[in-house]
Amino acid sequence: MNHLIPQLGRESMMYLQNGNLLEAENLLSRILEINPHEINALKLYGFVLTQKNDLSGAINVLKKAFKLNPQDPELIFNLAKAHFDSKEFQQSIALYEKFISLAGNQVEVLLDIGTAYSALDRPKEAIIFFDKVIAIDPKNFAAFSNKAGALTKLKHYEAALESIEHAIRINPTDAISWNNKCDILIKTQHFDDALVAAKKSIELHPSLIEAYVNLGNTLTSLKQYDEAIKIYREVVKLEPNNIQNWIHLGGVLADAKQYQEALDAYNHASILQSDHKYLQGNRLHLLALMCEWNSTYVELTKAAQKNKNYFSTPFPLLSRVDDPAMHLEASTKYANDHYPINTSLGPIKRQRNAKIRLGYFSADFRNHPVALLSAELYELHNRDEFEIFGFYFGSNCNDELHQRLSKAFDRFIDVAKLSDVDIARRSRELQIDIAIDLGGYTQDSRSRIFSYRAAPIQVSYLGYLGTVGSEYIDYLISDYVITPPGSDIYYSEKLVHLPSYQVNDRKRTISNVQFAKGKLGIPEESFVFCCLNNNYKFTPEIFSSWVNILKKVDGSVLLLFAENQIAASNLLSFATHSGLDAKRIIFAVKLSYADYLARYRITDLFLDSSPYNAGTTASDALWCGVPVLTLQGKSFASRVASSLLTAIDLTELITHSVEEYETKAIQLALTKGMFLEIKGKLARNKPHCQLFNSPLFTKNLEKAYQCMYSHYSLGQAPKAISI
Repeated sequence: MNHLIPQLGRESMMYLQNGNLLEAENLLSRILEINPHEINALKLYGFVLTQKNDLSGAINVLKKAFKLNPQDPELIFNLAKAHFDSKEFQQSIALYEKFISLAGNQVEVLLDIGTAYSALDRPKEAIIFFDKVIAIDPKNFAAFSNKAGALTKLKHYEAALESIEHAIRINPTDAISWNNKCDILIKTQHFDDALVAAKKSIELHPSLIEAYVNLGNTLTSLKQYDEAIKIYREVVKLEPNNIQNWIHLGGVLADAKQYQEALDAYNHASILQSDHKYLQGNRLHLLALMCEWNSTYVELTKAAQKNKNYFSTPFPLLSRVDDPAMHLEASTKYANDHYPINTSLGPIKRQRNAKIRLGYFSADFRNHPVALLSAELYELHNRDEFEIFGFYFGSNCNDELHQRLSKAFDRFIDVAKLSDVDIARRSRELQIDIAIDLGGYTQDSRSRIFSYRAAPIQVSYLGYLGTVGSEYIDYLISDYVITPPGSDIYYSEKLVHLPSYQVNDRKRTISNVQFAKGKLGIPEESFVFCCLNNNYKFTPEIFSSWVNILKKVDGSVLLLFAENQIAASNLLSFATHSGLDAKRIIFAVKLSYADYLARYRITDLFLDSSPYNAGTTASDALWCGVPVLTLQGKSFASRVASSLLTAIDLTELITHSVEEYETKAIQLALTKGMFLEIKGKLARNKPHCQLFNSPLFTKNLEKAYQCMYSHYSLGQAPKAISI
């Protein structure tokens, strides 16, 4: 029978050349029945199975051939390729390297090895092989394109952009390269250029879903929410089982304040994968924004108290969970996940400046609570000792407060169109000594700037009420009320204890507008409680307390601010089901800042939210002569109002249990003498208290900055500071 093998071999080759795989396979099978060790038949049979996409079968056949002749380069290549196509990359790399030892470098092999290393998430090794391809073939489009992908994984975005642009010059009609360029530009915050790249990719490949996703991401970043929503809605139709598409849609709908639609998108995502990172926390935060305290809210709140498997990003937890240990855990996970330390700019090398250079970084140098509190600080800084720089990366605006702030700094720099690394580089070029992050994990913040080390000393203050959990924020500004002795274990930063935590602006003006209770639907004789915090700070527990208080104080009303109509409707429904006449809940409309302050004249007592306290709104109320009643908790965010009341010497308005909170509110409303004494004390304390002594606060903060700088100058690590 062996004499038939040559003839069958010639016939099988003929069928292969004619593309008749079935007949070729039949003949090769006959050969292997006669002689299972016929190596040429094994090689051809493996090739046929590869062409039929039977990769598992091909690998089994080629392995048999390999045992017979482990030094055959062609055989080794085919086996390596079969493993590569099967995504068995480790085996593929080993065989390809054996091929190279026998046959030398070949572009296709080097390219596959680089791609395999990329797939194994080993981008450094991948780049070595892509560079070898480029050295042999400087116009190899795939090598430049794949190298860009590996550099992107390493977060070497500038080099990645250079590589993908080289690939596009070689092959300008490749839609995937344009889309990859868009992805890099998004990561480096060059959104205008990213928009051009996304549209070019779609022009070249109208059905490339990834390009539409990147277009949606770009439009979202540019705050063109309506257009982004349209794009994402089309994407989820095309890929309804892709969870990330639903998350993108939910995110942009939330940004556009279409909360119910956002929740629907997140709910759909949750059906696809309930344990996706941060998804459940996003759902809970949307329910909180709408005051939708249903069974899902209860279930998610219980889950939040465990925060397992990346349940939530840090910010939503502040208003749901009063646990500083959990806040540290969540922030640390989030920082490591999204903003790990990046040493690509290298260590900071600089000379000593004549004055300490302070850089304040914010998206909120405009009509925003952070700016409303801190505006006078920048004006009061001692220019003999300090130079003050403002780095602004918020939206384009020109409101009155923005104009004031742009003049308050020695240099006010709009860096909105710069990438995070470029902002950090700019800060270094300006030799900033102390970089102060005023955003933390709040909306539009840019935490990644500080991961590059924008200054030798980096500080968190005011915008985010808690730890950011990162290695590179050295200090957190606080006081002993917010972070009492022993609480440092809950903070990744070294704590700076000032005599009083919160800065204030003495220049805020109360308008002369006289608001009438009657025009707001409030009976003239009513005692007016108020809480003008954002709705996500409300919890069913604190709102139940407010309802209980109203029930015990006949004729009293509660003035609230409703960010959205769903929240207003839900709050009214909750009150009604609790046995309270819904007419006793009054919703305030949004006003100019000066008029908003003037409206406080018709209110009597500010009821603070818990566990996320009022900050700016509490200061506003106290500035306008309205006492604030707070319920102190354990976490940073739950003790801010206590700090304010301590700084104005009204500690009797700090309570420590729900029962005490309710009792105190009822007593103040029903005992006129007691209430007038508190009002009078507030009026007497306001002119000379720490809370509104902006020059004293500035001096204390400057002492803290000087201590930080002294430690650094002496080569010492950051250490706790008490002023």
